[in-house]
Amino acid sequence: MWFLLAWALGATPTYNADDLTFTMKERTTAELRTIVESHLRDRKIAVAWRAGGEDVAVFPKPAGERSLQTLDRPALLALLLGLQPTTPEAMEYDLLFADDGKQIRPVSLWTEGPKRLVVAGGEPVGKPPAGPSAAQIAKRYGLAGLVEVDATFEPGVRGALDTALALLTDPERARLADITIVRQGENSRKVRATRGPKWVNTANYLLDGNVGWIEVYDDAVLTSPRFVGPVDAPLHPTVFVLLHELGHAIADAPTRAMLAEYERRRMALGAAIDVAVRRNNAYNHEVEAFNANKTPEAAARLEAQLEELTALGAELQAEREAIHVLGERIDALGELAPMAQRYRDEVGDAAPTAYGRTSADEAFAEAFALFHADPEALKRTVPAAYAWFARGSHVEERPRMTPVDEAMAAGPIYGTGALAPSDAEEARLRSDLVVRLGSRGLFDVSGAPVDPGGADRPLLRALLATEDAWPGTERDLLVSDGSTAHPITVWVEADRLVVARGVPLAPAEVPPLAALVERHGIAPPPDGAPALEPPLRTAIDTSLALLNTEERDRLGAIGFVRLPADPEPTVLGASSALYAAGGHTIQVFDRALEPRGTFVGSVDHPHPALVQPLLHEVCHAIARAPTRALQAEQDARIAAFDALVDTHLADLETLRADYRKAKNVPEDRRRAVDARAARIAAEREAIHAGEARLAAWLETPPMVTAYAALGEPGPTLYGRLGGPEEAFCEAFALSHADPDALARVSPATAAWLARGGHLDPE
Repeated sequence: MWFLLAWALGATPTYNADDLTFTMKERTTAELRTIVESHLRDRKIAVAWRAGGEDVAVFPKPAGERSLQTLDRPALLALLLGLQPTTPEAMEYDLLFADDGKQIRPVSLWTEGPKRLVVAGGEPVGKPPAGPSAAQIAKRYGLAGLVEVDATFEPGVRGALDTALALLTDPERARLADITIVRQGENSRKVRATRGPKWVNTANYLLDGNVGWIEVYDDAVLTSPRFVGPVDAPLHPTVFVLLHELGHAIADAPTRAMLAEYERRRMALGAAIDVAVRRNNAYNHEVEAFNANKTPEAAARLEAQLEELTALGAELQAEREAIHVLGERIDALGELAPMAQRYRDEVGDAAPTAYGRTSADEAFAEAFALFHADPEALKRTVPAAYAWFARGSHVEERPRMTPVDEAMAAGPIYGTGALAPSDAEEARLRSDLVVRLGSRGLFDVSGAPVDPGGADRPLLRALLATEDAWPGTERDLLVSDGSTAHPITVWVEADRLVVARGVPLAPAEVPPLAALVERHGIAPPPDGAPALEPPLRTAIDTSLALLNTEERDRLGAIGFVRLPADPEPTVLGASSALYAAGGHTIQVFDRALEPRGTFVGSVDHPHPALVQPLLHEVCHAIARAPTRALQAEQDARIAAFDALVDTHLADLETLRADYRKAKNVPEDRRRAVDARAARIAAEREAIHAGEARLAAWLETPPMVTAYAALGEPGPTLYGRLGGPEEAFCEAFALSHADPDALARVSPATAAWLARGGHLDPE
């Protein structure tokens, strides 16, 4: 007889996997028992029978009982299958076999460790129950409908669909309200089956635009040697297939909802624009009539209409932008269904079946189906997936967070973005601020409330620049009133804004290049290099003056070079400056000199914004000082090693020549050569150890390793997205430019840097 069953390689527990064809001659039950016992004895595998939640040992032979005699034919057939060489080490099968009386019985077989099999059996099964009518199913479970295209919903298929839908929870069924189940003879999209050469595609979830549906094919009514569910309540395998496709539809529900909202709002916007155009045309006609006969009443009416049209235009523009943002959110979803993405993020790629391991989408759907059909089987095969579904994580109404969202939500954060120029009237700015503040309060650093109506233009612009900031954000903004730049810091909290402002900035001192080189011991720019502009020289002077003596010693004679061209942007944006380890120089790009409307430091002691990226790159140079020293040490050691080997080889040649002449080598010379050989071996080991250490330090400098051990998120968005070294250098820069700000957003890091932990990382 032939049994088509599932299998997968590896030690991960696999439930009812595919692609195992097991061929066996017709044998009596006694012959089967003999064959099974022989396999068990040869491979030293124990067997237990699970009944009523308790295990009864059946092999090796329990005291006072006959070995394997209590197992019927279906259990023996399952054991024989489980003992095949191609069966995975960790597996679980739910199988249907005929007993000696030709009744079909369910048998479950699973592994518990490498040398133990557990088998369980159930009562004979009959035909799958016939379900209610298609209309009744659609109404009972709130589906969009059941549609027959070129095939009918047979009683067994309706029964399987009714069973699958009944296993779902109300929140899960609510996500299927827009889904239609379509009965079709063949796959309309010709989707290629992926489960193996013998597997057939019995159903499929499809999405076209914002319309999703599930197609059920003729193959769904075929018989199968498998069942799903517990052995004492077996379900037809079509139930599992339908649960799988329902899982896809549920996982994709947020996508369909967003697509439907996008289409609805886009159509509504088009209709609203048509209305606005008609109203604008009517307004233009009235203007023409007014020009022919001007009256105060007509003028007032036109003014009111113009205000309404202006407001309507603003609303339409806002809606257009909102629709655009919604479209970007849809594009950002990627290929994975939202819930499948969440499953991969929180559970990983683990799946209970071989097919589920082909992709994250299929991992979610297979785990979803098994959770509903046989939750205990999922608990045995993928415990983390069982716990995730049991918590209802797949139906939680929480937005999918982007890496930026996650970085912003990790804790208080310093600075984001620049201050865009604005020509808006002061009255308009004040009006916008009152609207955008809403119920949030406005306070100064002492806790006293601030009246938005009395805010001047710099303060208004600074406050409005924080309207989209994440709670916990701190922004240092440099706002001009037309002639003077004002430093203003705004802390964004959940229910209020706190503002501090300093005195207007005085012109900064610009040191001559020669004074800069002499004062800080930096390397002068090479001949022909672009000049270091006054703002850049001021920022370099300020940055280096903020370092302590040990940090300046580790920095050494670093160079600063202007590069007219900007670097290629990365996923973190374009750089203002970049440390080049090869030449021990900091390259400064054109964009670093562009005004950004920000500063760094406190409002009482503000520094140019360029100080922050320069300190960041100085940090990279300081962090890699031990690596540079180790590299120099390795180079010197290798050179000395080469010289030692050359000396050794020359002595050996001399020794050989002397031996050929005298046929004897003095003992002291032999001992000297042997000692040098041992020294060479020791040096070789030391060089290899040094190379391994150097490779590790090139990957992650010791300072960065020590910083990462603090376990605190970086103080800025760039630091949180860029990895440990970028986070460390963002913290280093802020600790020198504005230590109070670092203490507010990253207190543990601030304390560690203040006590010099970065200078003694080991």
